[in-house]
Order: sequence, then C-alpha cells, then structure tokens
Amino acid sequence: MPKYKIGDKVWLSRPGQEQVKKLCPICFGKLLVRLILGDDSEVILPCDYCGKGYDGPQGYTMEYEYTDGAIPFVIQGMDIRIQNGEKEEVCYKYNWSGNGGNYAYEAEVYDTKEEAVARSKQIRAEEEEAQLTRSDYIKKQTSKTFTWNAGYHLSEAKRNEESAARHRKLAAICKSKAKGE
Repeated sequence: MPKYKIGDKVWLSRPGQEQVKKLCPICFGKLLVRLILGDDSEVILPCDYCGKGYDGPQGYTMEYEYTDGAIPFVIQGMDIRIQNGEKEEVCYKYNWSGNGGNYAYEAEVYDTKEEAVARSKQIRAEEEEAQLTRSDYIKKQTSKTFTWNAGYHLSEAKRNEESAARHRKLAAICKSKAKGE
C-alpha cells in the first residue's frame, strides 16, 4: 500500500547546485579600482575581475554552491510497479514549475520540509564520500597504479602549497601598496 494518496501535499528531497552572487573580492561592488603608477599618479579603471565582456563590471561574481533543498508538490498520480506479485516501487507524479510528467520515488518523498532537507543533506554527504572513493575521481590517470597516483597528488599538493604561499606574499605586497593610495 502506498504511503501517500493522490491530492496529498508532500515534500521532495532535492539536493543540487545553484549559482549565487558573491560580492567582487577586488572592487567590493564599487565597479572601479585605483592603480598607482610608478610616478605616484593615480589611474581609476573599471574592475576587470567582475567585468564580463560588453556589460563591463558588475560588482559581483557568480559561483556555484551546493544546496540542500526540498520542493513541495501535490501528488497528481501514482505508478506502482509490481513484479512477481510483490510491490517493487511507488512513483508519485507531480507538476513542478510548469513541467508536467515529473516523478518522485517514494523514498524521496517526505511529510515535512525539515525531513526532506535533512535527507537532502544526507544524500549530498553520501555523494561527496562516493566521489572521494571512486578510483576514476581520485586517480589522475586511471591506467596508472594507486602508488603512482599517490606520488602525483603529493607532488601537486607541494606545488600548490608553494604557489599559494607565493600568491599570499604577492597579495600582501599589493595590499600594502594599495594602503598608500
């Protein structure tokens, strides 16, 4: 027997990613930056970090972030798949954002938003763990041994640590020059 019936309002667990606006870390939304030349004269320039093509600086950048979401819907239909006289799975049909013909498995459907969001967080954590343990994800070259790949990742980590230290030093120099503006 299905847990829900047609007409019930339920919540669907929906982990995903979405683009979010972030304040530009260079111009901080001012759209302009000051450049001090060697002769101590100032030039004000449009921010090229948040500038995108013809539109110019926007004051923000777009980044992807994981979301732990849930969407409400009203059940419009059901598919109950039965194999060998045993209930195999229940799918609930719903119409979300004008897209008809969407289906949700019974395991993804919850009574409350809080339950659906909690399950969404759990799904995302499981997916992240799976990504970390998949050999085609953790290996740079899947045809090479894990030993070779471990050496590769260690050398890349060292190179990136050195690069990060260099960039922090250069950023500190840029900040100290900017304070003199």
